[in-house]
Amino acid sequence: MNRMLFMLLLLFAFPLGAQEIWMHPNRGQWDQEIVYSLDLQQGKMYVDSSGFTFSLNDAMSHKHEQEELAHSIHCQVLKFNFAGSQWKGEKSEKSPSSHYRNYYLGSDSTKWRSNLHSYENVTLNDFYPGVDMILDGSEAKFKYSFVLRPQSDPDQISWNVSGANSIELKDGKILVHTDFGDIIEEVPVAWNVNLKGEKIPVVVEYELVEGNLQYTFPEGYDSSLELVIDPYLVFSTFSGSTMDNWGMTATPDPQGNLYGGGIVFNMAGSYPTTTGAFDVTFNGGNNYTYTFGTSTYNMSGFDAAITKFNAAGTALLFSTYLGGSGNEAPHSLVTDENSNLFVMGVTGSSDYPTVAGCFDISFNGGPVIAENELGYNGADLFVTRFN
Repeated sequence: MNRMLFMLLLLFAFPLGAQEIWMHPNRGQWDQEIVYSLDLQQGKMYVDSSGFTFSLNDAMSHKHEQEELAHSIHCQVLKFNFAGSQWKGEKSEKSPSSHYRNYYLGSDSTKWRSNLHSYENVTLNDFYPGVDMILDGSEAKFKYSFVLRPQSDPDQISWNVSGANSIELKDGKILVHTDFGDIIEEVPVAWNVNLKGEKIPVVVEYELVEGNLQYTFPEGYDSSLELVIDPYLVFSTFSGSTMDNWGMTATPDPQGNLYGGGIVFNMAGSYPTTTGAFDVTFNGGNNYTYTFGTSTYNMSGFDAAITKFNAAGTALLFSTYLGGSGNEAPHSLVTDENSNLFVMGVTGSSDYPTVAGCFDISFNGGPVIAENELGYNGADLFVTRFN
């Protein structure tokens, strides 16, 4: 059966390498208006019954200098509202993650949720009458597509943006101006796909009609064939960690400051380190494969990362990488009465940083191992003290 496919691509302009973008489902742990949550570098994106909401803030851009302690967090909320949507909540989810999340939010245990997997592909059925919306994050970018059944009207697909500083059409693009930079919908391209799978170019443009954005086809198109529309939505100035990173352990010190320890994967980008810290660069790490059920995943290497927050949680006091050319993970953090920090964990690096005169400064090897989704080319325990 022929169908008309409208495809819009939403590209997050922070480098992710081959990392997937996951949609985290709402199973009752959040407000009922939220359907899915996506992690941004400077906030969150929420999918709801009528479109997308972006909750942006500058929390990750705070510095650790003393004068920044009183700095307030600036927020901005934008709503991309698809006017006229009549979605009733029917959806299908595909490509679940191997990892899962647990949510223990508030004191009402009936709203706690465990073992919730995320998804790379979701279809919102009948987002408009006769129109499905497909959400896809499998190619290190987020795209949403509209699939129109025959005789469905593309004019019913329109959207407006609220909460922005201003919006303009310029050089065929949509520019959404925010306090955090511009969100740009690039010039769209479109084509029909005939029964042989050949692409037939179609002229498509944005049009602003009474505050609503929609598509117009100056030269028409063949409504009996599949139609694909590809604009890109680019976020220009997000900041923070551009790496996938997992928290592992935490501890306070006698002054109430908080230490967090975790791992940072070897992707394009950087973890937010502080000037003068022990190690402000990623040290490498060995790639490995991990098998879950009948699926095998290619994983990147990782370093340990240790971050110290002040007691109010408003500033980084220090943040550092820790590791050698192999993979490391911290398992436990402990402080003493003098606020020295002890980090216990596992390393697969023959060049893990050691200090002369310690009990054992050489890597003792071991077999290749992958447990709990983490892989090592041999594994030794390490104990490291920070002043």
